[in-house]
Amino acid sequence: MDKRVKTGWIALCLLFLGTLGARYAYRAQAHPGLDLNGVERALAMTPERPKAPTPEAWQPRPGAKPGQLKVSAALDRTAVLQGSDGELHVELTVDSRGLGGKRTPTDFVVVLDRSGSMEGQKFEYGKQALRELIQRLEDNDRLALVTYESGTELEFEMAEANASNRDAWLQRVNALRTAGGTNISAGLENASRQIERARREGRAARMLLLSDGLANAGDSSFGGLVGRARRAPEQGYVLTTVGIGQDFDERLMTGMARAGTGAFYYLEKLGVLPELLGAELKTATETYADSAEIVVHLAPNVRLRSALGQAYGSTQRDLVIPVGSLYGEHHRKLWLTLAAPTNELRDNELGTVSVRYRREGDWYEVHAEPLPKVACVTDRDLFEKRILRDTWERAMLDEEVGRAKEELGAAISSASPAAVDLVIDKQKGDLELARRLGSKAVSDQLDSLNASAPEARAAASGNTAQRSVAAKRLTSEAFGSRNSGSFKNSTYDMGL
Repeated sequence: MDKRVKTGWIALCLLFLGTLGARYAYRAQAHPGLDLNGVERALAMTPERPKAPTPEAWQPRPGAKPGQLKVSAALDRTAVLQGSDGELHVELTVDSRGLGGKRTPTDFVVVLDRSGSMEGQKFEYGKQALRELIQRLEDNDRLALVTYESGTELEFEMAEANASNRDAWLQRVNALRTAGGTNISAGLENASRQIERARREGRAARMLLLSDGLANAGDSSFGGLVGRARRAPEQGYVLTTVGIGQDFDERLMTGMARAGTGAFYYLEKLGVLPELLGAELKTATETYADSAEIVVHLAPNVRLRSALGQAYGSTQRDLVIPVGSLYGEHHRKLWLTLAAPTNELRDNELGTVSVRYRREGDWYEVHAEPLPKVACVTDRDLFEKRILRDTWERAMLDEEVGRAKEELGAAISSASPAAVDLVIDKQKGDLELARRLGSKAVSDQLDSLNASAPEARAAASGNTAQRSVAAKRLTSEAFGSRNSGSFKNSTYDMGL
């Protein structure tokens, strides 16, 4: 072998080993006491997590007016331990109660998967969902239908839901047949064009994707499809996804729903359709504002770890996080996870948070009070005394337990009992803290998660169908837990 080539290969191997070692070292520091061999086995068997999205850099909105919404931010602790990961939660509350409002006419674009993999009961479920929606629309709502297989078709363009259109739409739905591959990307792009062409001020817009999520044509990559879903908040509409059957990719469907600031549903039983569509339609027609964004200005050395259920790990100081639509007469809670510096014993600034949104064509912005300083301390008793229990409990129940269930679902899907054990082990520190703080609500939830470990290991070791159903149920439940305050009328136990 040429000496220069050999030297290059050696350097590349050393770089890889160094990166791998740093990854394990970070995990060991974040979760002391874990068996690194178990971590290595679990990582080897667990599919690589998608690359975290990067929030857009902050840009001013020219002419933004002071908004009427009430916005507040609260911490779950005012201290972090020296040498720890420094994580803390921010509970951001957006309150539209008392502002009144009226029913908002809504434009729906349904994107229906009619690929060959939908053949049979799954396709009948999808068509029945369409029929239910058509019957529930009011005369001033509008509907368009896009289907996709290897390509994409506009089955009928955006039109008002009057009696004659409803009859024509139902006939078209009944005539639909399955064929070809699964080109989700083409379907999303076609539907996005329909929304843009038909947009009118004063109307809410919503895209509803019904699919088994097995993309195999067009751009089938996770990043490409989630990137297309991210256009929803940018263009002022909401994307909700409905996973049909037992074969869809729950990671993809929840990823698109989060990026599109919409809901995710697991349609396991046809009987949940009326409730699902009723919740979705009612939520859409109570839209108060669209294109809402959280604007975060972080102090130096403070990091954003996650926001609205998405992992970020961002090093930017000025961030914009899409929120999507805000709803009338709603008390909405949004969770941010920050990491404060823990290398020095001192008080640290965190930064400021505001919410801006578009209503009837105008932009508004509301600022929360500046976040309190957070102390870096060495005394564990002092640290625990400075945990603000009510907010901490809500953070654990709304965010952290949901995140653990989501990770457990991914571990089951990966067919790795070792990955299941890793998820369970990660919760031990939180369980011990909950017991010391006397939080029965959090202890009960984490004990329940621990008690589910044998069943989860069995599911991870089971056949494909067993793994699929168990993973989808947990993922759906986890999505609902982490987004419980985001959707006004939706419930997430409908498919369970």
